[in-house]
Amino acid sequence: MGDDLTKSKGLSRRGFLRGMIGAAAGVGALSSGCGMLSTDIGPIAVRHPSWHDDARLRADRVDPIRLKVVSYNVAHWKGGDGKTDAQRIVDVLAPLEPDVIALQETDMARVDGTDQPRLDYIAQALGHQVITVPDEDAGYCYRRNALMTRFPINEVNCIDISRPGRDKRGLLEAELMVGDEIVRVIGTHLGLDSDERARQITDLLNWLFGRPKHRGAVVMGDFNEWFGGSANFAALERYLGESRGPSTFPAEAPLFHLDRIWSNPVDGIKKVGVPRNALTKIASDHLPIWAHVEL
Repeated sequence: MGDDLTKSKGLSRRGFLRGMIGAAAGVGALSSGCGMLSTDIGPIAVRHPSWHDDARLRADRVDPIRLKVVSYNVAHWKGGDGKTDAQRIVDVLAPLEPDVIALQETDMARVDGTDQPRLDYIAQALGHQVITVPDEDAGYCYRRNALMTRFPINEVNCIDISRPGRDKRGLLEAELMVGDEIVRVIGTHLGLDSDERARQITDLLNWLFGRPKHRGAVVMGDFNEWFGGSANFAALERYLGESRGPSTFPAEAPLFHLDRIWSNPVDGIKKVGVPRNALTKIASDHLPIWAHVEL
């Protein structure tokens, strides 16, 4: 699988922002001024996007960093016709010409008749590196997350956001060197239960805002939020801005926008799309979602 990168869980339980989901739903609120949220282990500073120094960052930029990113739940490579075909996934992704890809529901299966993992095969065909963190319980970084990129990799973290009695879930983060700047990319696949996702979202936001911002960040994956008006969704949009894009599930006749892409700063998403054609409708039960990002 190439060189497996170091697993890190050191900040996986940085405390939950317990007021966040309630505040997003209109129950409770941020304290005025400094943007502190009270938690069980003391205050954790989480700055609202409007409080980020975006104006200063823009003033320092000579040229924006432009990326094309894709998130794709590949359903263990199994298509709607019941076939598993790594080349079909390549054929879906290649025309999108992505710089970074977040995959969900990958596995360690080999290309038929070879010893080459499908992840390696797909990455090689696209001219990307594979970023995975193997774990004993769930394949890759809790619920089989993987990233692919054409950029050099500075650091990789796998953060356990699982809940007792539920499937293993995680955040897979890579710090990528884009020129001489670091861009953070986080891929994830959240749980099926609403309360479970609420806790996972607070973990995600704690991790995202609790570490150095660098040039910016992209957060993408299968969020399993079926309806845009939920409290969980409101919390994400409160801190990461509006999420745009067409529905992605089910692939054959998409009704639900399960797969999403956000950026920080929040104005980084410039264009979002979902390819709908005969191939994407059959290659997985999700459609891939792409975005043009400027940071």
